[in-house]
Amino acid sequence: MFRTEGNLIMKLEARIQHITGPKLLSYIPRRRLVSVCGVQDILMRQTMASPELAKAMFGLVADSGDITSISDLRFARAAHFEGVKIDPFLMRMGIGLPAALFYPFFRLSCASMASRFIAGNTIAEALDNVAELVSKGIGESLDILGESVGSIEDAQGNLGQYERVIQRADQRFDWFIKHRGHKPNFSVKLTGLYPEAGLIEENRREIELFLHRALALAFRYHAFMRLDTEYYEKLKLTNSVYRTVASQEPFITYPGHGIVQQLYLTEAELIAKEWIAFAKWRFDKYQVPSSFRLVKGAYVETERKRALAGGYASPICATKPLTNANYEYIAEMHLRAIAEHGPIMRLAFGTHNPRTVAAIMAMAEELKIDKSLLEFQVLFGMDDLIPAIQAMGYAVREYMPLSPDGDKKRGLPYYSRRLVENTANGSMMMMVGDWQRGLVSTEQLLQNPLELV
Repeated sequence: MFRTEGNLIMKLEARIQHITGPKLLSYIPRRRLVSVCGVQDILMRQTMASPELAKAMFGLVADSGDITSISDLRFARAAHFEGVKIDPFLMRMGIGLPAALFYPFFRLSCASMASRFIAGNTIAEALDNVAELVSKGIGESLDILGESVGSIEDAQGNLGQYERVIQRADQRFDWFIKHRGHKPNFSVKLTGLYPEAGLIEENRREIELFLHRALALAFRYHAFMRLDTEYYEKLKLTNSVYRTVASQEPFITYPGHGIVQQLYLTEAELIAKEWIAFAKWRFDKYQVPSSFRLVKGAYVETERKRALAGGYASPICATKPLTNANYEYIAEMHLRAIAEHGPIMRLAFGTHNPRTVAAIMAMAEELKIDKSLLEFQVLFGMDDLIPAIQAMGYAVREYMPLSPDGDKKRGLPYYSRRLVENTANGSMMMMVGDWQRGLVSTEQLLQNPLELV
């Protein structure tokens, strides 16, 4: 866990809160009081007011892929909302209406919310969104939805989907690749390359083979492929498999791949030290930088439930302020490594927290880190910070999930996670929205997380 002694953050706190932070926020447009996103946020906030209501609503959303008629909706609503007290505001917004009247509103709401967080239900639709981003100087990281595969055949099919998406992207953005050096980016999960039940040490050789095939696609098309980390139980194997494959030719000398570090883990500092050592070794021997995306983590409740069921201590920080403080501390570790050893790594900071962004920018400035080694990444549909990050002179990239075969059910697990994350108490998305409407002060938004621990 983080330490405060000699912490650069402590030294720069005044700069973060009174110079870098306010300057960053000055570039974020104030959100209109009446907008589609604003209405959606209000509805989500009302839903979250009651845990019982939230559970019922998310259950209904999870079933939305199978709700294709009024009778389906009537049955699903009765199953999830039986005995649940519904807020009068939400009753007026439609939940309390007869199924025949609520059905069109429900389908429209689900489609609107899904399109807010999911980049496309076809390859063409997703690439249209990518083209718009690229024209604005924003990068992309495409991720095929579907979560975990259930068989080797499914894994092979998933690899085929990635190849089709990469081919289409390569053809469509040929001009950008040749003239602007734009390198198409993709994200992949180990559970999307190999059945989760089989992710055990005994199957390591076959797991490595599937990851090798994924990185080979990136190598063949001069693209970038990043391996997402998922559940703690599979983390050690995931990191080890990536290290093994990344150390092989041709990947050890190819800079177009990387891995994610989850900083809500209590072991995050130890893991960071191992990856920094790997990056130093690789750069010293091959003069090739390693790439890491630093994220907080997206499986909070799942990790706690798994730990309880498995009889081990929860592997994640106990509170959000602790996670935020850990993020800043470990970001500092990586930035100091670059300052000390040179461009041994390229860092992508996955965060929507203006305080975290400002802290990283202040540290990078203090340590005189070349901005070309850093970028910030945000999720598709959560892009309030993009104009501000660009105005501060940093690259920014959107994480863009897509369903290439038009199967909207592929996106339900991801969509549900975004809803849970964005409507939770203390959600940064909600706080930024409240700040944009003048309901939260700049001081609150930029507050040092250690003060909240």
